[in-house]
Amino acid sequence: MTKILHTILLVCFGIISFAQTRFEQGYIINNKNERKEVLIKNVDWLNNPQSFEYKLDENSKIETETVNNVKEFGVIGKSIYVSSTVLIDYSSEDIKNLSGDINPEFREETLFLKQLVKGEANLYKYRKGERIRYFFNSTNHPEIEQLVYKMYQPYVNRIDYNKFYRTQILTNFKCASITKSLLGKVEYNDKNLTELFETINNCNNSNVEFVDKAKKSNVKFHLNVRPRVNLNQLTIDKNNFDFQSTKFDRAASFGIGLELELTLPFNNDKWSAIVEPNFVSYKADSERIAPVTDIKSKWSVDYKAIDVAVGIRHYFFLSSQSKIFINGMFVPTFAFDSALTFERNNTTTEIEIGKGFNYGAGIGYTFNKFTGEIRYISDIKRKDDIGNSYNNISFIIGYNLF
Repeated sequence: MTKILHTILLVCFGIISFAQTRFEQGYIINNKNERKEVLIKNVDWLNNPQSFEYKLDENSKIETETVNNVKEFGVIGKSIYVSSTVLIDYSSEDIKNLSGDINPEFREETLFLKQLVKGEANLYKYRKGERIRYFFNSTNHPEIEQLVYKMYQPYVNRIDYNKFYRTQILTNFKCASITKSLLGKVEYNDKNLTELFETINNCNNSNVEFVDKAKKSNVKFHLNVRPRVNLNQLTIDKNNFDFQSTKFDRAASFGIGLELELTLPFNNDKWSAIVEPNFVSYKADSERIAPVTDIKSKWSVDYKAIDVAVGIRHYFFLSSQSKIFINGMFVPTFAFDSALTFERNNTTTEIEIGKGFNYGAGIGYTFNKFTGEIRYISDIKRKDDIGNSYNNISFIIGYNLF
């Protein structure tokens, strides 16, 4: 069994090595203002990049450009990144380390800013981890400037907010529909600011050349039914009833699960969160005869449980319908009507099996609506009356309902 699993894993990882992010139609504008049509490796960046990869055509070698050499690059119809040297606020947003100063803590940096709205009034975004900053410029205000928003702590047990970005917008953009009342409802996020800058451009009869589609991206929900064959194994530690450990043979059982998958709206749908309740059962016996006394001992297990796998999945696309995935998960397990039974000298002792948790990892392949996965669930950690460890290898077939 171990050799088969190793072979399957090696084949899958070999295929993964060929599954790459797509190169898509794009362009580069260098610092001399020269535009070049290229193929951009579209990573659908969650955090703003400092560099990117591209090819001149499908048969060319992969090259890399950085923020210092490029004025702008984009994936046609999907994203635009503009290089700019800006003042960016590095104030802490950790509640435990908030500054007492209302003013931003600016540093000068050269960054790729993601363009959210392109017109006479432009909106940009920078993200690195939890730090999110928005920037703007316009025909009348060509220098890119941060829209200031800062959380600070003027004294203990009080948190205030510097929302100067509302004043910046009111000062720099003259439009009858942009009022203090309206700006008071505009929060510092993609949706509110993007809609506001679209309104500003429309107010001034400016042609909105581009609006980042990511603002319209939502988490996608999928429901998958997943029957499986489980190869279960139980080991019982030495204990007060039996002075030897007992390892049961690995035995097959059937189970079924229902998986909810939430595809996350970044990195080209390569990441998703999964929640999968599934039913597990396992019945087995193990007998032993003492070599001197001929006394027979017997352990039996009758195990039924609901496992709730909660984890993260990553996809490697082979085509639009074909992809490989790997996932890791935390698995709380809830046993019911389950017990270990020990028999010796016509005496029977029953030990209840309780709840616990374990960890799992899986690798699989999806084609259209069908999925196959091999998953290993590690030894369950639980506080029963005697030490025991239970694990399983699952061979799963899935079908996507929606």
